[in-house]
Amino acid sequence: MSSTGSLGGTGSGSGSGSGSGTGRGRLLAVSLEADRRVAVACFGAACAVGLAFAFVGLDTHSFWYDELLTARLLEPEPGTTMVSRIATAAHPPFYLLALGLFTSLLGDGDWALRAFSAIAACGAIALFIAGTPSVFSLPARLFGAAMATGSLFWFFQAQNACSYALSMLIGSAVMVCALMLLREEGRRPLLLTGLLALMLAGSFVHFYLLYLCLAVLIALALCQPRERLLLGAAALVLLVAAGLYVKLVIEPYARVSLGNNGYPNDLAWYAAVLKSSLHVTFGDRGTIAILLCATVVVATRLLSRRFDLVPDRVTIFLVAVPLLLLLGGITSSTLLAPNFFDRNLLIVSPFIWALTARLYDAAIEDASLPIRLALTNALALIVLSEAAIVTSRLPTGPSLPMYEPFRQSAEWIRTLPECEGQVLPVVTVDNPDWYKPGYAAFIYEGAYGRYLQGFAQPQLVFARDLDRTRLPRDLATELRQRLDGRGCPVLAWSAHSMNDEVIARIEDKLVSALGRPDGAARIAIQPFEDGAMGYVLVRR
Repeated sequence: MSSTGSLGGTGSGSGSGSGSGTGRGRLLAVSLEADRRVAVACFGAACAVGLAFAFVGLDTHSFWYDELLTARLLEPEPGTTMVSRIATAAHPPFYLLALGLFTSLLGDGDWALRAFSAIAACGAIALFIAGTPSVFSLPARLFGAAMATGSLFWFFQAQNACSYALSMLIGSAVMVCALMLLREEGRRPLLLTGLLALMLAGSFVHFYLLYLCLAVLIALALCQPRERLLLGAAALVLLVAAGLYVKLVIEPYARVSLGNNGYPNDLAWYAAVLKSSLHVTFGDRGTIAILLCATVVVATRLLSRRFDLVPDRVTIFLVAVPLLLLLGGITSSTLLAPNFFDRNLLIVSPFIWALTARLYDAAIEDASLPIRLALTNALALIVLSEAAIVTSRLPTGPSLPMYEPFRQSAEWIRTLPECEGQVLPVVTVDNPDWYKPGYAAFIYEGAYGRYLQGFAQPQLVFARDLDRTRLPRDLATELRQRLDGRGCPVLAWSAHSMNDEVIARIEDKLVSALGRPDGAARIAIQPFEDGAMGYVLVRR
């Protein structure tokens, strides 16, 4: 494959000895330049729309559960420090520490917590475009970037108060440094030092970023045997540092169960996660774009009888890293604790962007002018149509399925004057065994309380504890009074992991727990939706 997909790739050696040949050559050159300009303009426009809208509607949608956990860990709590609260989570600390510093300057509202991710996600794209000009052509880099900003994964993580956007930024920097090392660019000692510093920092942002860094080191060692000792030593340092943090901080202080977290760990789950990863990375239209590029690559090589399909070092490296990360995720899920999930795997996204750019350059390298023009125009239509995802950032736009209606349901409850200062039962379908004593209440009551703004007091109830022996007596007494028509009408509330079937089951269990088999006739469901479902069970 050509490293930059140069414009001369289609061949223009016709007619050096005749005026008509020279004219055809000029016409070909003009057509190729026009094609390049169309590609740059359309791919660049789609990418620019995505980057600009990363900062639009930062507080349009409610926080979902994981974002509320982030906010809860940063929220001041009597008798604790931010560092001590971060230590209770089973995650590395650098993202929350960086976000805490950011919000100390801009406040801790929804806008500020998400703005940090918007900056990081846009930085990852900018670094990919600016850091790889010697590897991919400008149209290819913009194509990869436009495919990224139009994807469901990048779009959501760009406004998600979790560590994935920061992981993509560091992953993009790691990739750029590694590619420069592969291509013998820049000052090698400085590049190696910077790469190892980035890897050490990234290992304390997300554990899958640690796996990504290990995959990069292994792939570099395969491609550059002379530095295997140094790269192996770097991998050992990363593993020891992460292992010490797990042993000295996570194991003694984390308040979640490290081995029981609800993730399955079997082949069916792995297949489902891989399918989901492809969907949120490309979607239907993006998959068509990839298939178009691949079809052109195969067709042009068959027509030109070129069967030299042996890839170069850069392509081998870019393919090896995602495969090694996949292997690392499966291994860690099997040997340590189940953790295989699409969001974790897609920390490798910068390498997918690079492979997308590589595929585009390969497609146009030997394509005839008509095929190249058709491909460019088809891809332009696809990436521009994918950019329409930004309408989800507008108040009137469609909601993504990841959002959850915590804010909407809390604001509705605040319109009920009888509920001011009262206890509000918050029901979760989580398994109590996922948490150490008291930690689930710390998370859930803080999460639901964020949008209540002190109006009432959430009280956690596990769905499996909704029976006569486990429902707290004082709460059961209060709910019977509410069901009989006295006081606050709210009987149960949830905005996380809900659907119609779960809501109906909770209603049935609640009336059974209260000993009122006829109570269902006196209960109404107030539904809410912000992508996902939520509800409040109220007295009619």
